[in-house]
Amino acid sequence: MKNPGIHYSPTLCSFGDHIDSIVGKPLKVRSLLNYGSVIWHPYLARDQLRLERVQNKFLAYAALVLKLPDPCHDYTYLRKVLTGQSLQFRRSNVNQNVIVALIDGLLDAPERYLLQSTLS
Repeated sequence: MKNPGIHYSPTLCSFGDHIDSIVGKPLKVRSLLNYGSVIWHPYLARDQLRLERVQNKFLAYAALVLKLPDPCHDYTYLRKVLTGQSLQFRRSNVNQNVIVALIDGLLDAPERYLLQSTLS
């Protein structure tokens, strides 16, 4: 199976390698920062902050270009005006939607995979 672009650690217990790769790429876009997050959802605060920092840099740049007020290191206003949501909020919504889709039978997840994940 072809790797969809998610980097795994050798022990499969951390997605730090994946987060390193997407944070390290120049000119990030939000779709890249959220791609496949149902699988690699960052649970460590440091990883969540690193991802948000990428979006905050974009927000600061957009505020400069659009001549919007940019309160120093407070991105709440800019996020509200330009994007509406934090990356963490977006990832949580996606996770909830996947769970609801699984429960409602709207997502194709063969029973053997669901059984394996509950036994692990």
